[in-house]
Amino acid sequence: MIYLNPVLNDHALEEYYSSNTSLQSVNHQLEREFYEKIYQSGLDQITRAVSGNRVLDVGCSSGLFLDVARNFGWHTYGTELNQTEREIAITSGHVLLGGTIEDVPKTETFDAITLWDVFEHLKNGRRFLELVRSFLAPSGVLFLQIPNGESLAARVLQEKCNMFDGIEHVSLYSIETITRLLETCNWRVESISSVIDELKPVLNHLNYENPYLGSFDFGKTFTFLDSENILDQMLGYKLQIVARPTE
Repeated sequence: MIYLNPVLNDHALEEYYSSNTSLQSVNHQLEREFYEKIYQSGLDQITRAVSGNRVLDVGCSSGLFLDVARNFGWHTYGTELNQTEREIAITSGHVLLGGTIEDVPKTETFDAITLWDVFEHLKNGRRFLELVRSFLAPSGVLFLQIPNGESLAARVLQEKCNMFDGIEHVSLYSIETITRLLETCNWRVESISSVIDELKPVLNHLNYENPYLGSFDFGKTFTFLDSENILDQMLGYKLQIVARPTE
């Protein structure tokens, strides 16, 4: 298990997320096609697992995933701490139920609850997994996209990898550790897939350049590194998990 120590206290973290810039929403717009493709991958897995159409996105940012889900007939709800991004999501027509899962009315239930790059920000993943169960419909599922602590990028870039940011990413999981945590909390893993090869930063690093600011010009030097093979070997930068309560 990879975790941050020491870590900011709860009040400091909440203040940070509430008042920091809306950079995430800017990135979503700049790389909209990339994010929509990733969101569609996760939505396809969710759709295969449930028959309902109410989705709650915890930490929904400006609501881009909810935009994609709505286009496929889902009724969209979210929570978001960042004030600027919350207003963007509301303006886009999504129902925001507060800043965190604790703010959601106890009477609400959902067919799918999603956390896109949020679970790694939680200091107490076990507490969240116990709390979120009460908001799921009887046949509902939980979807997580999280950094893969055993990805190729993490192994090669190590301390230069953006995954190890030293502030926000307080818990970094592997397939083994996220599966163990879910099973310990009485969740059954329905599926796990690996996405985002993160190959360009890796190749920059191997080319003695800054991983994220290099030239991204490799010619035929590293043709033995193949994107499809990285994902097939579960070495992608992110993991997508669908889980269901067992009781």
